[in-house]
Amino acid sequence: MEPTLRSLLEERAQTAPDQVFVIYDDLDGTVTSRTYAQFDEDTNQASHLLRDVGIRRGDTLTLFLGNRLEFLTVWLGTAKIGAVIVPVNTASSPDELRYLVDHSESRLIVTETQWADTARAVAQRCPKVESVLVCGTDLPASTTGFAELCSAHPVTPPPGSHPNATDDAALLYTSGTTARPKGVVVTHANYIYAGHTVARATDLGPDDRHLVVLPLFHGNAQYYSTMSTLVAGASLALMSHFSASRYFDQAITHRCTVSSLFAAPIRMILAQNLRPELSSNPLRVVLFAQNVTPNQLDDWKRRFSTPLLQLWGMTETMGPPIMNPLRGEQRNMSMGRTVPGYSTQLVNDNGDPVSPGQTGHLIVQ
Repeated sequence: MEPTLRSLLEERAQTAPDQVFVIYDDLDGTVTSRTYAQFDEDTNQASHLLRDVGIRRGDTLTLFLGNRLEFLTVWLGTAKIGAVIVPVNTASSPDELRYLVDHSESRLIVTETQWADTARAVAQRCPKVESVLVCGTDLPASTTGFAELCSAHPVTPPPGSHPNATDDAALLYTSGTTARPKGVVVTHANYIYAGHTVARATDLGPDDRHLVVLPLFHGNAQYYSTMSTLVAGASLALMSHFSASRYFDQAITHRCTVSSLFAAPIRMILAQNLRPELSSNPLRVVLFAQNVTPNQLDDWKRRFSTPLLQLWGMTETMGPPIMNPLRGEQRNMSMGRTVPGYSTQLVNDNGDPVSPGQTGHLIVQ
């Protein structure tokens, strides 16, 4: 039987129950840690709650959440009952949110205090939405929060049939730069394949820890960080948001060995004051995408002694089809080489392969 998100998490909880899965830092002084066994129980409670509010296999629910433990809990809890998450950008306007909720036919919105009013207003305009669940502690007296609702449910696995590897697990919407956002269907098998791709490429093992500063609603943090962590039995340190001034302090404090960035955060980190002590950090590799200059690459290496590896991927490709190798020749001014398990080709407008040095369209399989 092919693994699913449910079976993968339950296996980790059984074989390494006391291994830390996630450390959550709210960057305001509170740090929360959950082992695989604890997190598995958390997701079970979330599954029971979701069933109680009417979510069933194949149903969709929108996650209008920032980086917080509940995002992970709802994601995996939803997967356990065969339902489908729709993570959306927290910067979405009410009209953008309404489109995503309506188009995905979501029956539930899970959000947090600061966006609760927006979520409720959108829910009133989307006929399929039946309820809104709110995460956080600073809730109005009339609102029962997600954590309190979960605590009233059992920690035992949810009843019913288990999802299949080919079942949908998520609907990730693209940014919609040329038209309305398009929904990319992600199955349980897709998620796990993405995780294995990155875990193999980075030699990820149980002793590794991802530093996650990118938003969880984006495919990068889901595919490259969370899923590679799960398939390798590693751990992750989840930050509530990105902080350029504290990035390497966080890596040192939480003993992180792997991370993932984009070019803009890299430039923001390089713009910070020089602190020689940050070169003694435990990060052994930082994946990144998009363009940085040769001078910025040299400056990063000189200041932080942490290898950068450029890659390329899309929401539609699940894992990254092209990466620079962890060992051997690295050309970080390029996207890298084709990753095992993918095939790539550059073709012209007629679909014919182009010669080296010529411009073409990238075809990925």
